[in-house]
Amino acid sequence: MADDPDLKETGIVVFGSSPLEFCLLLPVKSGDVYITPDQFLDHLKNKVNEWDMHRGDPHSQVCPPTVFKAGKNYLLRAGTLAVNTIQVTLPHPIDIVFGKLHRLEDKDYRAVDALLKNSGRPTCSDLEAYMSDNPDIFELPQAQLDKLIENIEMLWVYLEGSAEGLDVRGKFLNKSLAEKTAVWKEGGGNLSQARRIVDSDPAS
Repeated sequence: MADDPDLKETGIVVFGSSPLEFCLLLPVKSGDVYITPDQFLDHLKNKVNEWDMHRGDPHSQVCPPTVFKAGKNYLLRAGTLAVNTIQVTLPHPIDIVFGKLHRLEDKDYRAVDALLKNSGRPTCSDLEAYMSDNPDIFELPQAQLDKLIENIEMLWVYLEGSAEGLDVRGKFLNKSLAEKTAVWKEGGGNLSQARRIVDSDPAS
């Protein structure tokens, strides 16, 4: 990959369960390694297929940048590795976990356990900061939004032992809607999805 002149000076982010398990020295149970480039997406997809990296265990899956749902500041604590002219970014395990909030699985909780054992994090304060700093994670169709909130509540209880002090819809979803409203007032969007969320929320 690093020898391909068309991928010169391309940045690649590696994420997903496999690198998470690997960096935490857990048994690697996931066969896919997700990668996303900062340019030449289609070219990289073709090269991964050409080099037969899309087969086997593990195998690489090239994703658009929007697939990785990490916080907007995740690069501040990410690691980087230079492979010739390609810069490989390895997000912090906490950011990989938070990037999977929309579909947390048992293996992700094993990663959380390993993180807690090694560093005492993530904490509910980390989770709260992630939601506060990234209100756009709630900009989802209703079914996906409900699942995200359910996963956040489950992880919060897992970390805290109770749901005391947790109000995802009242505190964090409202911030997302407020930002949408500001965009709409500036003429940069519409409130159709915001209205659907409000209309379907019994608390509204």
